[in-house]
Amino acid sequence: MNISQRGIDFIARHEGRRLAVYLDPVKKPTVGIGHLLTAAERKKWPVGTKFTSAEVDAIFRKDISRFEAKVRKVKVPLNQNQFDALVSFAFNLGSLLGVGARLDAGNYQGAADAMLLYNKASGKVLAGLTRRRKEERALFLKPVTSPLPPRTDDQAQADLMTDLKLLYAAAALYDSEREFTTGPKPEAVAAFNRIRRLPGMPPL
Repeated sequence: MNISQRGIDFIARHEGRRLAVYLDPVKKPTVGIGHLLTAAERKKWPVGTKFTSAEVDAIFRKDISRFEAKVRKVKVPLNQNQFDALVSFAFNLGSLLGVGARLDAGNYQGAADAMLLYNKASGKVLAGLTRRRKEERALFLKPVTSPLPPRTDDQAQADLMTDLKLLYAAAALYDSEREFTTGPKPEAVAAFNRIRRLPGMPPL
Protein backbone atom coordinates (compact mmCIF):
# COMPACT_ATOMS: atom_id res chain seq x y z
CA MET A 1 0.00 0.00 0.00
CA ASN A 2 1.08 3.58 -0.71
CA ILE A 3 0.01 6.81 0.92
CA SER A 4 -2.89 8.49 -0.87
CA GLN A 5 -2.84 12.00 -2.26
CA ARG A 6 -5.12 12.99 0.59
CA GLY A 7 -2.53 11.66 3.03
CA ILE A 8 0.26 13.57 1.29
CA ASP A 9 -1.79 16.77 1.46
CA PHE A 10 -2.50 16.09 5.15
CA ILE A 11 1.22 15.92 5.95
CA ALA A 12 2.09 18.96 3.82
CA ARG A 13 -0.64 21.02 5.51
CA HIS A 14 0.72 20.26 8.98
CA GLU A 15 4.40 20.53 8.11
CA GLY A 16 4.26 23.69 6.05
CA ARG A 17 6.62 24.45 3.20
CA ARG A 18 9.85 26.41 3.47
CA LEU A 19 12.36 26.96 0.67
CA ALA A 20 15.26 27.76 2.99
CA VAL A 21 16.81 25.94 5.94
CA TYR A 22 15.32 27.10 9.24
CA LEU A 23 15.20 26.03 12.89
CA ASP A 24 12.03 24.23 13.95
CA PRO A 25 10.39 24.87 17.38
CA VAL A 26 13.01 22.71 19.12
CA LYS A 27 15.89 24.31 17.20
CA LYS A 28 16.52 21.48 14.75
CA PRO A 29 17.60 22.51 11.23
CA THR A 30 14.74 21.78 8.84
CA VAL A 31 13.90 22.50 5.23
CA GLY A 32 11.11 22.01 2.74
CA ILE A 33 8.13 20.04 4.02
CA GLY A 34 9.29 18.97 7.45
CA HIS A 35 12.63 17.48 6.40
CA LEU A 36 15.00 17.31 9.38
CA LEU A 37 18.56 17.69 8.20
CA THR A 38 20.93 14.81 8.87
CA ALA A 39 24.36 15.45 10.39
CA ALA A 40 25.91 15.35 6.93
CA GLU A 41 23.29 17.70 5.52
CA ARG A 42 23.78 20.20 8.36
CA LYS A 43 27.41 20.51 7.29
CA LYS A 44 26.41 21.15 3.66
CA TRP A 45 23.35 23.32 4.26
CA PRO A 46 23.61 25.87 7.07
CA VAL A 47 20.54 27.80 8.20
CA GLY A 48 19.41 30.10 5.42
CA THR A 49 20.49 27.85 2.55
CA LYS A 50 17.90 28.22 -0.21
CA PHE A 51 16.26 25.48 -2.27
CA THR A 52 14.08 25.47 -5.35
CA SER A 53 10.51 24.22 -5.19
CA ALA A 54 11.48 21.20 -7.31
CA GLU A 55 14.31 20.32 -4.90
CA VAL A 56 11.95 20.54 -1.93
CA ASP A 57 9.43 18.28 -3.67
CA ALA A 58 12.13 15.70 -4.43
CA ILE A 59 13.25 15.61 -0.79
CA PHE A 60 9.64 15.27 0.34
CA ARG A 61 9.02 12.31 -1.97
CA LYS A 62 12.08 10.52 -0.60
CA ASP A 63 10.98 11.15 2.97
CA ILE A 64 7.47 9.89 2.24
CA SER A 65 8.89 6.69 0.73
CA ARG A 66 11.04 6.10 3.80
CA PHE A 67 8.12 6.35 6.19
CA GLU A 68 5.80 4.35 3.97
CA ALA A 69 8.33 1.53 4.30
CA LYS A 70 8.19 1.77 8.09
CA VAL A 71 4.39 1.56 8.13
CA ARG A 72 4.41 -1.43 5.77
CA LYS A 73 6.19 -3.39 8.49
CA VAL A 74 3.08 -3.31 10.70
CA LYS A 75 1.89 -6.89 11.22
CA VAL A 76 -1.87 -6.30 10.97
CA PRO A 77 -4.02 -5.28 7.99
CA LEU A 78 -4.53 -1.55 7.46
CA ASN A 79 -7.04 0.39 5.42
CA GLN A 80 -6.09 3.51 3.47
CA ASN A 81 -7.03 5.98 6.21
CA GLN A 82 -5.08 4.03 8.81
CA PHE A 83 -2.04 3.83 6.54
CA ASP A 84 -2.16 7.57 5.79
CA ALA A 85 -2.50 8.49 9.47
CA LEU A 86 0.43 6.26 10.44
CA VAL A 87 2.69 7.65 7.72
CA SER A 88 1.92 11.16 8.96
CA PHE A 89 2.62 10.11 12.55
CA ALA A 90 5.93 8.43 11.66
CA PHE A 91 6.94 11.31 9.37
CA ASN A 92 6.56 13.74 12.24
CA LEU A 93 8.13 11.61 15.00
CA GLY A 94 10.61 9.46 13.10
CA SER A 95 8.98 6.11 13.91
CA LEU A 96 5.72 4.55 15.08
CA LEU A 97 6.92 4.30 18.70
CA GLY A 98 4.33 2.73 21.06
CA VAL A 99 1.62 3.04 18.44
CA GLY A 100 3.30 0.37 16.34
CA ALA A 101 3.59 -2.04 19.26
CA ARG A 102 -0.12 -1.73 20.05
CA LEU A 103 -1.01 -2.30 16.42
CA ASP A 104 1.15 -5.40 16.15
CA ALA A 105 -0.76 -6.76 19.15
CA GLY A 106 -4.01 -6.20 17.24
CA ASN A 107 -5.12 -3.30 19.46
CA TYR A 108 -6.35 -0.81 16.86
CA GLN A 109 -8.25 1.38 19.33
CA GLY A 110 -5.31 1.41 21.72
CA ALA A 111 -2.99 2.44 18.89
CA ALA A 112 -5.29 5.30 17.93
CA ASP A 113 -5.53 6.51 21.52
CA ALA A 114 -1.76 6.23 21.99
CA MET A 115 -1.23 8.79 19.23
CA LEU A 116 -2.51 11.48 21.59
CA LEU A 117 0.40 10.85 23.98
CA TYR A 118 2.96 12.23 21.55
CA ASN A 119 2.17 15.94 21.64
CA LYS A 120 5.33 17.21 23.32
CA ALA A 121 8.63 18.60 22.10
CA SER A 122 11.52 18.93 24.56
CA GLY A 123 9.05 18.05 27.32
CA LYS A 124 6.61 20.83 26.46
CA VAL A 125 3.09 20.32 25.14
CA LEU A 126 2.72 22.12 21.81
CA ALA A 127 -0.69 23.20 20.57
CA GLY A 128 0.24 22.36 16.98
CA LEU A 129 1.29 18.82 17.91
CA THR A 130 -1.84 18.33 20.01
CA ARG A 131 -4.00 19.35 17.08
CA ARG A 132 -2.08 17.13 14.67
CA ARG A 133 -2.30 14.06 16.95
CA LYS A 134 -6.07 14.55 17.27
CA GLU A 135 -6.45 14.81 13.50
CA GLU A 136 -4.26 11.75 12.90
CA ARG A 137 -6.30 9.76 15.41
CA ALA A 138 -9.55 10.86 13.78
CA LEU A 139 -8.22 9.89 10.34
CA PHE A 140 -7.04 6.51 11.64
CA LEU A 141 -10.50 5.75 13.05
CA LYS A 142 -12.42 7.06 10.05
CA PRO A 143 -14.02 4.22 8.05
CA VAL A 144 -13.06 3.96 4.41
CA THR A 145 -15.98 4.29 2.04
CA SER A 146 -15.72 3.35 -1.61
CA PRO A 147 -17.41 5.96 -3.80
CA LEU A 148 -19.76 4.64 -6.43
CA PRO A 149 -18.30 4.88 -9.94
CA PRO A 150 -19.90 7.58 -12.10
CA ARG A 151 -22.69 6.32 -14.31
CA THR A 152 -22.24 6.45 -18.06
CA ASP A 153 -24.91 7.99 -20.27
CA ASP A 154 -25.96 4.50 -21.39
CA GLN A 155 -26.29 3.35 -17.79
CA ALA A 156 -28.31 6.42 -16.87
CA GLN A 157 -30.62 5.88 -19.85
CA ALA A 158 -31.04 2.19 -18.95
CA ASP A 159 -31.90 3.09 -15.34
CA LEU A 160 -34.41 5.67 -16.54
CA MET A 161 -36.09 3.15 -18.84
CA THR A 162 -36.29 0.62 -16.00
CA ASP A 163 -37.96 3.17 -13.75
CA LEU A 164 -40.39 4.19 -16.47
CA LYS A 165 -41.29 0.59 -17.25
CA LEU A 166 -42.04 -0.03 -13.58
CA LEU A 167 -44.15 3.11 -13.42
CA TYR A 168 -45.92 2.18 -16.64
CA ALA A 169 -46.66 -1.34 -15.42
CA ALA A 170 -47.98 -0.03 -12.11
CA ALA A 171 -50.20 2.51 -13.86
CA ALA A 172 -51.54 -0.11 -16.25
CA LEU A 173 -52.34 -2.45 -13.37
CA TYR A 174 -54.07 0.33 -11.47
CA ASP A 175 -56.09 1.27 -14.55
CA SER A 176 -57.08 -2.38 -15.23
CA GLU A 177 -58.34 -2.94 -11.70
CA ARG A 178 -60.60 0.14 -11.91
CA GLU A 179 -60.08 1.03 -8.29
CA PHE A 180 -61.34 4.54 -8.92
CA THR A 181 -64.96 5.41 -9.71
CA THR A 182 -64.63 8.67 -11.60
CA GLY A 183 -61.72 7.65 -13.79
CA PRO A 184 -58.21 9.07 -13.86
CA LYS A 185 -57.64 12.78 -14.24
CA PRO A 186 -56.90 14.00 -17.80
CA GLU A 187 -53.33 15.05 -16.91
CA ALA A 188 -52.61 11.57 -15.52
CA VAL A 189 -53.93 9.99 -18.71
CA ALA A 190 -51.74 12.29 -20.80
CA ALA A 191 -48.64 11.45 -18.77
CA PHE A 192 -49.41 7.74 -18.96
CA ASN A 193 -49.80 7.91 -22.75
CA ARG A 194 -46.53 9.80 -23.12
CA ILE A 195 -44.73 7.05 -21.23
CA ARG A 196 -46.48 4.36 -23.27
CA ARG A 197 -45.24 5.87 -26.54
CA LEU A 198 -41.55 5.92 -25.47
CA PRO A 199 -39.31 3.52 -27.43
CA GLY A 200 -38.75 0.25 -25.64
CA MET A 201 -41.92 0.29 -23.57
CA PRO A 202 -43.66 -3.11 -23.36
CA PRO A 203 -47.17 -3.59 -24.72
CA LEU A 204 -50.10 -3.64 -22.32
